[in-house]
Amino acid sequence: SCFSGLFPALADEVLYWHQAATFREVGFDGGYYTEYERPAPASFSRFYAWGPFVPAVYGMIGRIMGWWGYSAIVWANMGMVTAALAALMAVNRPKPRQLLWIAIVMATFLPFLLYAPRSLTELKNQAFGIRLAAGFGLILLRGTSWQRVIPLILLILLASTMRLTWALMLFPLALVLARRWWHILL
Repeated sequence: SCFSGLFPALADEVLYWHQAATFREVGFDGGYYTEYERPAPASFSRFYAWGPFVPAVYGMIGRIMGWWGYSAIVWANMGMVTAALAALMAVNRPKPRQLLWIAIVMATFLPFLLYAPRSLTELKNQAFGIRLAAGFGLILLRGTSWQRVIPLILLILLASTMRLTWALMLFPLALVLARRWWHILL
């Protein structure tokens, strides 16, 4: 198979992959994933210290697409990045020269190149960053309507369930909105 080299190899990759496989099969009713035999403090979560959201997202992708050794890389990570880039293209409608620059950035962006062949979840975060750039671009290019702002807030909140630091994106959003409201008041 063309995907034969794309299997989890690092300990974290195997752990992420296996948790997603567990969620795919039995949802939240799987066994415990713990460190030092201590279950998570939240009684509803059996999925290690980072919580149930990442295994749930990857597990749902696995339910739809199937879950093999390469699934986290091909279906989940690359699928999320591709969908995020498509959203960015739809918002910005780049000219051919801009498309070339986006392609050059993606082809030379070292974190993307390092994590693309891995089952780690960093590409999920890169996809969130690209989608947030598309959301902010939409607001900055076409104005701040609630039909644009509320989905962006929900996306930030969703991203912050998987990595808390995404919640910091609420501050620049508040600045953009405050500037808009300040102009209205003036």
